[in-house]
Amino acid sequence: MDSPYLSERQLTELHKSIVQYLGSKADRDSDNDYTLLDYLKKIYELEKQLQEQTKIIEDYDTLLQNGNGSTVTRDKYHWFPKRVRATLRYHQASVTALAFHPYNPILVTAGQDGDHQQSLLSAYSHFSDSSVYLASASSDLLVKIWDLNSTAYNVPIRTLSGHSHLVSAALFSKIDPSKLVTSSRDCTIKVWDVTSGWCIKTIQGHSDWVRNLDLVSDSEGDEFLLSCSNDQSVRLTHLNSGTGIGLCIGHEQVVEDVVFIPLQRETKEIDDPLYLKLNYKYCASCGRDNLIKIWKLPLPDLTTGVPRPSADPRGKLVYQIEGHTTWVRKLAIHPNGQFLVSCSDDKTIKFWDLKSIFSAIEGGSVDASASGGIRPTVILKDHENFVNVIRFADPVLADDYAKFAHSTDEKDQHKAKKLLAQGIRCYLASGSADNTVKVWV
Repeated sequence: MDSPYLSERQLTELHKSIVQYLGSKADRDSDNDYTLLDYLKKIYELEKQLQEQTKIIEDYDTLLQNGNGSTVTRDKYHWFPKRVRATLRYHQASVTALAFHPYNPILVTAGQDGDHQQSLLSAYSHFSDSSVYLASASSDLLVKIWDLNSTAYNVPIRTLSGHSHLVSAALFSKIDPSKLVTSSRDCTIKVWDVTSGWCIKTIQGHSDWVRNLDLVSDSEGDEFLLSCSNDQSVRLTHLNSGTGIGLCIGHEQVVEDVVFIPLQRETKEIDDPLYLKLNYKYCASCGRDNLIKIWKLPLPDLTTGVPRPSADPRGKLVYQIEGHTTWVRKLAIHPNGQFLVSCSDDKTIKFWDLKSIFSAIEGGSVDASASGGIRPTVILKDHENFVNVIRFADPVLADDYAKFAHSTDEKDQHKAKKLLAQGIRCYLASGSADNTVKVWV
């Protein structure tokens, strides 16, 4: 059965779920005279009903005509969330972490009413061929790993112990699904082997609580790590060796979050081919000084083959956004890579156009130490208290997407953009101190 609304993988998972459900029902109804043929007929009837519902939606779509009489289709690449589809009111305390299933429409939420003995601070999911893992980090000093594909999904498969203070962030490697990176109020970053539960590396560089992390992988299988801290700094580290590469200093208060900004390959910003190899150039940070800062990251010294800090390891502040009236809590990148999104204690979520920011940077029309005059493209308001966290659903991408995305050929870039548009899932989730989670579409 083909569907314009479900991917092939989602259809496969749907069929598996139906068979699993009917199989368990057969066990319960063993006293009845049901046969396998009966259940196959039932599956066929369910699929037929789904097709009928899909046909109704398609017929409705044909009624949405523009002035030229052509069908109006949804442009997922340029999608912006406009309304709240659902408000989830299942937490009894502030919501602090969110994670989308990598390909199914499932959202994991965590809050200060968590089961980790104390507040649950971070959650993240990762997809491998056999498992979907969820990592949760908490103020009970522990990190727990859950297998969402297991029948005992509510029992952790691993408990990682080694931090001496609360654990504030957990992030799976983008290259090796068995590797997990965590940060803590004990001023350290730890790298774990999830399969064994052992800590394989401890990175020390910050002098205070390490709040958050972000990862990017280069074209040769190396990974680089961004970390931000209460010490008011952002650090760039070569994850494989644990070597510090760069340092960004400029915030006047706690730095709450930091993210890599995807390379804008169609702009003039790629002034050194090494940035293409490393797959990074800029990052964004936010904090309790109410500011969002854009940094140009330093290039490492690669003369020995292993990345080392260059003669000048300082990041350069190139742009500053004063767009919120109080603390900026979290940053995210729109799935199309063209917008930076922020949330704040001022109860808003704002979208910032990266093309406009880089046009100003390249044109030299902005003083980096002053706040740029950019206005948000979109402002979302519906929460009644601080917005603690935001999360986009990751796109479901074809296997050859990365090959096209990392290419410098214009045709390959067009193919990558088309594959990305097909894979984007138009969901944004936000968690708040009003104890709710909102799903925006």
